Amino acid sequence: MWFFGRFQKEVAAAVDIPVYLSSLMQVPWLLAGLKPNKKAGILTAYEKGISPELLENCGIHDPSSIRIQDLSDLTEFSCIIEDRGTFDHAALEQEAVTAAESLVDDDVAVILLECSDLPPYAHAIQQATSRPVYDFITLIHWMHYATTQKPYYGFM
Repeated sequence: MWFFGRFQKEVAAAVDIPVYLSSLMQVPWLLAGLKPNKKAGILTAYEKGISPELLENCGIHDPSSIRIQDLSDLTEFSCIIEDRGTFDHAALEQEAVTAAESLVDDDVAVILLECSDLPPYAHAIQQATSRPVYDFITLIHWMHYATTQKPYYGFM
């Protein structure tokens, strides 16, 4: 399984616009807002694919600042990974929530969903863990808002 973030540096160097190929690109920004002893928890479809090279390409220079939880062996989630057809949405949501709960402790202050199949479960994960939850949709919103600014109307 490949992560697009592996190609972040090459693509960014090749184009004349800002490019962000992985939700992992948010991690350095998230960590900058946390106390030094806090970590970002990452739920991923395939932990073995999160290599030191991928982390470096996404600006994560200290792997000890993150904690990773793999979902690939979970019953329902593995249906997606192995392309076995349909899956039970409610069961998959519960798997994602349970995995997030096991990831969270006093050290993990935020959660990042590193898989395009996980955003539908962000709300349930946030409700269960009481942590801010980020994913590729938050990354898209961040980039979209930065490129579609509106005139300011308000008090100064």
